[in-house]
Amino acid sequence: MSDNALEENTVAAPLSPAALERLANLHHLGPLQLPDGCRELASTHGRPDSPEHIRLQLAIDDSDRIRAVGFTTRATGVILLAYDIMAELCLGVTLRQAAYITPLQVKRKIAQRFKQSDCRLPWDEAIPFPILTKIANHEVPPQRNEDVTDRGPRFSDLGLFEKVRRIETILDDNVRPMLATDGGGIELVDLRGDELLVHYQGACGSCSSSIGGTLKFIEETLNDALDTDLLITPEGLDESAFIV
Repeated sequence: MSDNALEENTVAAPLSPAALERLANLHHLGPLQLPDGCRELASTHGRPDSPEHIRLQLAIDDSDRIRAVGFTTRATGVILLAYDIMAELCLGVTLRQAAYITPLQVKRKIAQRFKQSDCRLPWDEAIPFPILTKIANHEVPPQRNEDVTDRGPRFSDLGLFEKVRRIETILDDNVRPMLATDGGGIELVDLRGDELLVHYQGACGSCSSSIGGTLKFIEETLNDALDTDLLITPEGLDESAFIV
C-alpha cells in the first residue's frame, strides 16, 4: 500500500481524548525487556521509510506463551495506537494464537476502550497482522502434540465420548481464551466422522474472520493437537454481516 493510500485509509476524525491519553502513555513501545526464563523472537515488517514499518520483539516462555512485547516503529496516530493494542493482545497467548490476531480485533478494542468508533485502519481487517504471521511461520515449525499422538489409541479408534472430551479440552486450553478476548466463543454442536459442527457465540457470529483466519486457526489447532484431519463447519452464522 502506498503512503498516500495508507493516509487515506486511516482514522477519518480526530482521536478521542481517551485514545490521545493512551498515545501519550503507550504500554509496549520501546525495546523489549526480556523476563528471566524467556527467549526472544523478533522480526520486522514494511519498508524502513514506510509509516507502518515495525520491528516487533516477543518474549516467549517454555510453554510457548508470550510474556512480554516490545516494538519500535515510525508510525504515528491511530497506526501507532493500533500497534500498541496488537501488542497488548499478544500477552498471555501462545505464538500460534498470536499469529491469528487481526486488525478487526484491534479496531473493536479501540472502539470499546477509547470511544473511537470512526477508526479506520490501513489493513484488511480479516487478515492477521503480517508481522505476527511472519514471526510465527519463521520460528514455529509444525508439530504434533506428543501427549496425544504418541500415547494410547489413535483418535480414529476412540469412542465418540472420548473424542468429544479431547476436542473440548483443546478448545478450552487453546481456542476459547483467544476468542474471548474479542467477546466471542465457540460451542461444539456435533461430530460426524471427520466433520465437526460448531456454533460461534458472541462477536464471532458476525465476524468475517470466522469463516477465514479464525476458522483456519481452530482447524489447525485441533488437527495438530489430535493428529486428525477434522473439517470444521460453522452453523448459524449471520451471513448478512459478510455482505459488502
